[in-house]
Amino acid sequence: MRNGAILLFAMFLSVAAAWSQCQVIDDFTTGKVRASLRTPNTSSTDIKMGSMLGGIRETVFLIGANQFLQPAEMDIDKGGPLVVTTGVRQSFRLDVQYGVDQNGVFDPLGYYPSGCDRFRVTFDSASLVLNFNILVFQGPLNPYFQDGLNLDPIPFAGNPFCVDFLFSNFTNPLMVTQDFAGQGINGIDFIFQTGSVIGANDFAITKFETTTGDAGCVVAPPL
Repeated sequence: MRNGAILLFAMFLSVAAAWSQCQVIDDFTTGKVRASLRTPNTSSTDIKMGSMLGGIRETVFLIGANQFLQPAEMDIDKGGPLVVTTGVRQSFRLDVQYGVDQNGVFDPLGYYPSGCDRFRVTFDSASLVLNFNILVFQGPLNPYFQDGLNLDPIPFAGNPFCVDFLFSNFTNPLMVTQDFAGQGINGIDFIFQTGSVIGANDFAITKFETTTGDAGCVVAPPL
């Protein structure tokens, strides 16, 4: 019985260690979504279970202005990637959130990314300038930490590329210093918005992850 307890404790430590490492947050191989919007100022919310961090992903896709009533779509299908297609003179916002339950209520991830120093977002491709931000919720007593940029994909000419968000570049409205590895990450919100005055943004994302080391990605500056 004592040996069994020791083995169980060792297994617990192994699982805890694995949960604390750099890891893929989502590669969109599970949790199919299809949202299609045309009417101005409408939105679509979907909550899916799968292999992503925390086991649940919530997507909130909305459009604002839509002068020519063009369709806008957000799809996660056939094992990924996440694909967004929007129309001319159309504004949009997409929130991809982790750290919620099946009802969309906050459910802390309790993720400690020890040994990691950045979030990495990998794109298959993108068409026009994209406003892109990450909000990270470290604990219940602190507000969010944020970093972002206006991403210009033109230099990549339709080829895959990646964007790194260094943990050290995240800022907090109350001037609290981030300590994601020590204090943990309880929620993450990846936010994509119209970055072009004419709209018509199209892009595809293959992976969100925590990682370490330079891989030649675009690096988001501090806000």
